[in-house]
Amino acid sequence: MKHFSTFWKILLAITFYASNVDAQSFERVTDLTSLKAGDELLLVYEGAKGDTLALGPELSNGRNRLGQKVSISNGVIDNIGAAHTIRLVGEKENWSLYDILDGTYLAFDGTDALVSKTNILSDFCKWRIYVEDSNGKKITRIHNNGNKNYCLVRNASLNYHTFGCYKINSNNFSTSIFRKITLTMGAVGYATLYYGDRALVVPEGVSAHTMRVENDQLVWSKTYAAGATIPQATGVVLKGQQGSYTFKISQDEGEADAANMLKGTDEAATTTGGDSYFFLSPDPDNTENVGFFWGADNGGAFINGAHKAYLAVPQSASAKRSRGYAFTSQTTGVDALPTLPAPTAPGSSQALVNLWGQQVSSSYKGIVIKNGKKYINPKK
Repeated sequence: MKHFSTFWKILLAITFYASNVDAQSFERVTDLTSLKAGDELLLVYEGAKGDTLALGPELSNGRNRLGQKVSISNGVIDNIGAAHTIRLVGEKENWSLYDILDGTYLAFDGTDALVSKTNILSDFCKWRIYVEDSNGKKITRIHNNGNKNYCLVRNASLNYHTFGCYKINSNNFSTSIFRKITLTMGAVGYATLYYGDRALVVPEGVSAHTMRVENDQLVWSKTYAAGATIPQATGVVLKGQQGSYTFKISQDEGEADAANMLKGTDEAATTTGGDSYFFLSPDPDNTENVGFFWGADNGGAFINGAHKAYLAVPQSASAKRSRGYAFTSQTTGVDALPTLPAPTAPGSSQALVNLWGQQVSSSYKGIVIKNGKKYINPKK
C-alpha cells in the first residue's frame, strides 16, 4: 500500500491549545524539533523558589527586559499577565524572535544587553535554540548567532530580575520555552485529538466524537457538543468549519465512552491496543473522501503523532479491512452534501475552491467549497 503524502499529513494535522483562562495560555515545549515558524512562545525562567518569570516589557532605558511573574500548573501557563509573546520567524538554527506586543525583534546589542530592533537584517537579530546537559540537567539555551558566547537568559545579579543577553555564569539562568497551541481545522473539516492528562471543553463551532466499528461499519459512538467535556485520555474526531479554535481545560471529568475505539498518544509513539490500526486521512482510492485508513501496510502498527488519535480495531470487531473505513452519512449521522446549485465563474466573489484550497472552475467534479460551505459538484 502507498503511504500518504506529506501534504495530506500536514493538512490533516492539528495542534492543540489548552487553557484554564483564555486564548493566552501556553504549554511547555519538550521537543525543540517541533518548533516551527509562526509558533508563539513565552520565554520563561522556572525558579526553584517560586519566582517563575516570563520575559516581559523593555526596561525604561531600552536595554533588557523585565521578568513578569507567571504560574505553571500541569505544564500549562494559565494566565500570562504582562508577559510578552514572541513569534518565531525564519528557520531553525537562524530564528528571529518577534515581539508581537511591541512589533519589534529581540536583538543583542553587541555588548551585554538585549534590545529591540525594527528589522532583522543583522546577525544580532538571529538566534539558535538548543538543549544541552549542565551538571546532569537538560537546559534550554537561546544563543545569539552574532556572538555565540552570549545567550538570552534571566539575570539575577540585580535587585530586580531581568532578561538580557549575557555570557553564561553563576548569576545567569537559562530559559524554558512555552508555546501557545491553537487547533487549526483545515478545509477537510475533520481532525483528531488526544490528551492523556487533562479533560477539555469543546469550543463553539466544533463537535467531538468517539468512534467504534459495528457490523464492520464505522459509526459515531458518542458526541460531545460545544460546551461539553471530553474526558482525559479519550481519543476523539473533531468536526468543524475551517478555522482556528481554542480549548479550555475542564474542571469536570466528563462522561467516558467504554465503546470508543479511538486511542491516542501524548508524544509520537507506536500504536497499541488493537489488531488493526488506522489514521485519519483521505481515502487512498478516492481523495474526495475522508476516513480512517491504514497507517502502515496491512493495518500494522505505525508511529502516531503527539496528541493525535488513531483507530485501534480488535479482531473481534472486524476482520482486517483491505484499506480502512471512509466516512459516510451512515457513519457520522450527517446528511450527504448538497448539490451545488449553479455553476460559478472562477475569479468572481462566488469562486469555487477544492479541498486543497485551490480555485477551480465550475466544470470541476467532486467536493467544492463555496462561501465557506461544502457542496458536491456532480458529473454532467
